[in-house]
Amino acid sequence: MAGYFELVDGPNDGYRIALRDGEGEILAMSTTFATKQSAVRGISTLREIAGTASSRTGATDGGRRPLSVRPTTCICSTNPHGGSTK
Repeated sequence: MAGYFELVDGPNDGYRIALRDGEGEILAMSTTFATKQSAVRGISTLREIAGTASSRTGATDGGRRPLSVRPTTCICSTNPHGGSTK
């Protein structure tokens, strides 16, 4: 299932990056970027990190040690529908 990044309006006339799955559901939402240009750079950075990052969690399982998560691969593309931009 291919997903996509979408620029959305953020607080204080800023922009946020939504990571959506192939069905359009939000998987993750970024912090607010002051400009559209910085948000676009943020997408580039996210792609680079997601392609090489391992996964880990700070959540615990019933008070036991933190859960172990195997590295994953992110299959993402730009929004095929054009996305919302200012």
